Amino acid sequence: MNHFSPIIYNTPARLPLYELFCSGRLGCSYGALMSIAIALVRESSALMVGQYFKRRRDFVEIVVQMGAGIGVILFSVFFKEALGLMGWRLGLQAATGLLLSAFFLGTFYRSASLYHPQRRAILHLKTQRKKVLKGKPSNDRPPYFDFSVLRLKSLRMILLSSGIGAIGAYTPLFYLALQGEEDGLEASDLLLIHTFMGLAMAAGTVIVGLVVLRPSPQCLISLQYLCQATLYGIGLSLLALATVNGYHGYVLFAWLYGFCLGGYQYAVHQYTLDRVRARQFARGWSLVLAVRSLPTLFGVPIAGYINQSTPRAGYYFSFTFTVIGASLLFL
Repeated sequence: MNHFSPIIYNTPARLPLYELFCSGRLGCSYGALMSIAIALVRESSALMVGQYFKRRRDFVEIVVQMGAGIGVILFSVFFKEALGLMGWRLGLQAATGLLLSAFFLGTFYRSASLYHPQRRAILHLKTQRKKVLKGKPSNDRPPYFDFSVLRLKSLRMILLSSGIGAIGAYTPLFYLALQGEEDGLEASDLLLIHTFMGLAMAAGTVIVGLVVLRPSPQCLISLQYLCQATLYGIGLSLLALATVNGYHGYVLFAWLYGFCLGGYQYAVHQYTLDRVRARQFARGWSLVLAVRSLPTLFGVPIAGYINQSTPRAGYYFSFTFTVIGASLLFL
């Protein structure tokens, strides 16, 4: 979708007022529904992975986090071809049909308890417990909204760092195609740049994951420092984007930014899992995602408005908050 952001930004200048109003409502509705669906499906499925793979969870998380980079590659090509051949309406409907096909994978879902080696013993204990508690009021059900996990200072620091860093860390995902078109890059070049970014995200996830899984005895790097290093790398790539020119410069930026972004996504996920108990990880990780989404909602438009008044100055704004977010982990 990022590849066609220049079309999204340039279309309002050519539309009458009524069509502009309708297209604006359509864009907001589509974006809201898509973001809610992604939040419900993608992250909940990631939590399900942790229920199935408890011993090798770190390795499986590498495969799961690589999906973001692979998705950037596949859907950049898909949107270019589908929207270019069929138009906006039919192209988006084709994308909806493709995503809907994943719904049927849920029919193969089976509870993780079915694969437990001591399943029969667990079922026996549950049955006996029900017999003992039969007729007695049960108060074991946890509250629906439970924020007790916020008592952990380390999690509060992760939330603060992620929220401040998210103000600027994701700006290139929204404005890279627009800036490339303004600099005269062709559509095929922009597609290759997004492909390189997806490959870099997958590579960053794998390399940072291997550093976590197989640490060297001579050089041990904690998860906190991995989060900070990758977030600082995102900040440096934002500085590079403010001065980059030409196709090769954009390719270099795509590799640097994609590598650091993929590594950061994995590192902050594992750092949260390390600081929060596995039983409370679902609540803690959901708070991290919520805290990252709201600053992105405001940080990206602010950077865009700054770029309109002063070309590329918005990336310095994004760089500042990204570096501040990384530095907060020292507290």
